[in-house]
Amino acid sequence: MTQTHPSPSQVASSEEIDKLIKFTCELVQVKSLDKALHFFLGKTMEFFSPTLTSLVLPDKEEGGFIYRLVIGEAAPLITNLRLSPEEGVVGWVFNHESPLFLSEAELDPRVSPQLSQRLATPLKSVLGVPLRIPTKTIGVIELLKTGAQEPFTSAQLNLLEAMADLTGLMVERIYLQNKLQQQANLDPLTQVYNRSYFEEVLSQEIARSQRYNLPLALILLDIKEFKKINEDYGHQAGDNLLKKLAHLLRQQIRKVDSVFRLGGDEFAILLPHTNEEGARLVQQRLEQALAEASNQNKILPIKLTIGLHSASGGEEAGDLFAQADINLFQKRYKDLSPLEGQDELQQLLLPFFEEAIKK
Repeated sequence: MTQTHPSPSQVASSEEIDKLIKFTCELVQVKSLDKALHFFLGKTMEFFSPTLTSLVLPDKEEGGFIYRLVIGEAAPLITNLRLSPEEGVVGWVFNHESPLFLSEAELDPRVSPQLSQRLATPLKSVLGVPLRIPTKTIGVIELLKTGAQEPFTSAQLNLLEAMADLTGLMVERIYLQNKLQQQANLDPLTQVYNRSYFEEVLSQEIARSQRYNLPLALILLDIKEFKKINEDYGHQAGDNLLKKLAHLLRQQIRKVDSVFRLGGDEFAILLPHTNEEGARLVQQRLEQALAEASNQNKILPIKLTIGLHSASGGEEAGDLFAQADINLFQKRYKDLSPLEGQDELQQLLLPFFEEAIKK
């Protein structure tokens, strides 16, 4: 027996409505995509008692579909199983963008032979519903019963579809919230993290360094004579230079490291679990990559002023930024003539002198 569109009256029992209300109230408390999907599949196990419940997604590498998240005792048997684009209940539900209920699944030709062969006991009943966001179907939720279990019901299909639609809406909402938060943390020009996010992450990493006595390194850098580059080549060229430099910095770091634009031409690289020797190696790698990019005319020939500091954990880590900034400041004026250094230093210190005189 096959039913694709059960009538609304079949989900009208108070038990099903109570389950949907409970599911909705708990779902809205979930804050991450991963947790939302795990929560949904966990609730399908609780509400429908299937042998297996699965989230099946399009396989972008090979085409077709892949069982990405599977819950149930037999989960290892079908996790990462790949289906062709038209194969199985999954292919039918995804391509038709419609739910499917098989009460006698063992006899239905739409069941994937691969799936049946991997299961230890004969397949009894199947529920399949699309996982949708408002603009498209992004996957399929498939519930299986095997052996002597009672088959699913049409009312259960309606409930499952309602749960999937609510989960799709929540997934999109979480994604958009994360996207907005990410944009708020990014520098709009260079697309690396901005200063406000730097202060937040630095505080977190310092706390972790102090708690676990782990090394933490910070590299600060700016472009020598960046003001002159703007004057000679124009601000558009200066902006392009900043974007290319930011891209180069991202390419030279690990996944656990982070690049930030602090303002103007000043950048920061935060290196968790890194001592001074490791930070020096990163600095050398950056300078080498910059030289190679310059030689290949991928970026204007520039030189960087780099200051770094590494803390070994404990209270010393709290001074990480101050020490790195001091080192950058010293490097910045190392190559200036005494007169140039005095003039610029005087401009930097003048506000402090004026404030002291007023007092």
